[in-house]
Amino acid sequence: MAGAAVATALPGVVIAAAQSPALSAIDRRVLDLWNRRSIMRTALERISEESRAAEAQMPAWARSGPKYVLAKGEIFVPGVDGVGSDVGWPQVADLDQQPVDCLGRILARPNVEDLYKQFHADVRVNRDEARLKLTRALIAHDERLKQQRAENERVGYSRLTARAKAVWPKVFDIENAIKKLAEASDLAIAASLVIGIQADDDEDDVLQTYRAALRAFRPQLVGAIAEDADRVLAQEGEAA
Repeated sequence: MAGAAVATALPGVVIAAAQSPALSAIDRRVLDLWNRRSIMRTALERISEESRAAEAQMPAWARSGPKYVLAKGEIFVPGVDGVGSDVGWPQVADLDQQPVDCLGRILARPNVEDLYKQFHADVRVNRDEARLKLTRALIAHDERLKQQRAENERVGYSRLTARAKAVWPKVFDIENAIKKLAEASDLAIAASLVIGIQADDDEDDVLQTYRAALRAFRPQLVGAIAEDADRVLAQEGEAA
């Protein structure tokens, strides 16, 4: 769970926040790690912007998109129709020839697992036809993936994706190094809280606890950690 390293420190947050010790060698180490993390996250934001611009140059079928579309041509809205976020698989070439399920949906961007699930359903009706249908679907899927990869290369999307994949592990390593220093540095605790809030992968009540703890620590924070703490706390106010 994001920010888990700070959990044991939260009970004493009020007492810790009332103190303002001089920066220790560990604190300076935390600040250095945080600055390195900030540089990498800025680079990732730039890569993300360039990736969106590159993807926009690809044909619609090759971009990320909804896994299902309605038979009448409408697109499911993620989070409203219960189908989740967009997927990265390419859209099938023969969308208008795909079967419509009982909910009026067409599987527009299947992966191999989806094709095998359909096979297991079809085989109950006619094994030979199901086997032939699966073989054709797998061949078509493989060809569509090749076409998508060619589009990714053409616009530079694959290159940008590779750059992002190379940077993210370094960011995670830095974040883990900061969390390991939480027992010896209030700055590390605060930085870990910011990491947890920015990750936004916890329940709302947990994130509220992180924010409350961060507000208590705020008077004694310095440097980029203080600036980022102000930023995430201000975002809570904007959301309200």
